[in-house]
Amino acid sequence: MPENTYVHGYDAAKHHENLDKTDAHYFIAEDATGSRLGFAILFDDAHNQLEWRRIIVAEPGNGVGKAFMAAILAHFDAASQKTIWLDVY
Repeated sequence: MPENTYVHGYDAAKHHENLDKTDAHYFIAEDATGSRLGFAILFDDAHNQLEWRRIIVAEPGNGVGKAFMAAILAHFDAASQKTIWLDVY
């Protein structure tokens, strides 16, 4: 299968590598007990903008994704981030 430059599938080693990068932003959604509900990955781009690459929740359809997205957007809004490109699939 040809490599797709738009789909970013990462193995564990690549995630660990990304965690050391200053342009990578990893977020974990948790419930009140600390159980993980999902994760999101965003990257800074060359134009001082953010590219939202991934958001995944364990159980779609119960509002976790919507609340998670709102929390991440509020985080970057508070940091005066002007542009976030939504690039999820």
